[in-house]
Amino acid sequence: MHFTTLLPHLLALLAVPARAQSSGTGPYPAKYTTSTTLPKHTIYLPSTLPFNQSLPVIAWGNGGCMGRGLTFSNFLTEIASYGFMIVANGAPDGRLFPQTTAAMLTATLDWAEEASGEGGEYQGRLDTGSMAVAGQSCGGLEAINVGNDTRVRTVGVFNSGLLDMEKKDLLDRIRVPVYYFLGGSGDIAYPNGERDYADLPAGLPAWKANFDVGHMGTYSEANGGEFGKAAVAYFKWALKGDTAAKALLIGNPPGLAAAGWDVVYKNMA
Repeated sequence: MHFTTLLPHLLALLAVPARAQSSGTGPYPAKYTTSTTLPKHTIYLPSTLPFNQSLPVIAWGNGGCMGRGLTFSNFLTEIASYGFMIVANGAPDGRLFPQTTAAMLTATLDWAEEASGEGGEYQGRLDTGSMAVAGQSCGGLEAINVGNDTRVRTVGVFNSGLLDMEKKDLLDRIRVPVYYFLGGSGDIAYPNGERDYADLPAGLPAWKANFDVGHMGTYSEANGGEFGKAAVAYFKWALKGDTAAKALLIGNPPGLAAAGWDVVYKNMA
């Protein structure tokens, strides 16, 4: 898989006719915003922060390592509406940092700890004990690169997998559950993700599902489509311990199977 060959697909994602921006289907209508203390990122969160809970934090890398924070806005707004803060690499218009790096995910984790601390702009409102790194395509590689950060509770890999198996040590260093969301055999990253899942360290909790729509998933659909629904279930279970969400991911059969997802998992007892 060469990400230069994905450029037409990423441009097509950006060219999808704009829908009326939804605030998500969750209990906390969401929006995007920015922070002067993290100017190269875009922040998705509930428009009104819930007072009865702090928000888990998800550091997100865009497909193509693109520095436009609104590229996955439908998808990320949907997740935020269920009581999460998602910080996407790249400012909304993408002009400040057109190409992103894995270090920008680490910067999000650093910022969240500072912002939720005493005197921070989100003091006491973020659950920095429940943080994840995730991303699509090239952004998924960014997530794998920082998956060994001790502050991370889970790694989400969407339509992605290692390009170079000489870097398999990146997988070997991960010590938290890893979830792969792939687009079936028509997904250019399908063989990479399938191989990574098989090559994860023995005993590591891991989950993998395919939804046969190809590399660009359903991210541009209203509320992120089926990938949005699956991602909400994932983060609710992995970061909030929601047992109803767990039943969608892990079961006999998992609830997501009814929607057409092909789900396998290991070491998830």
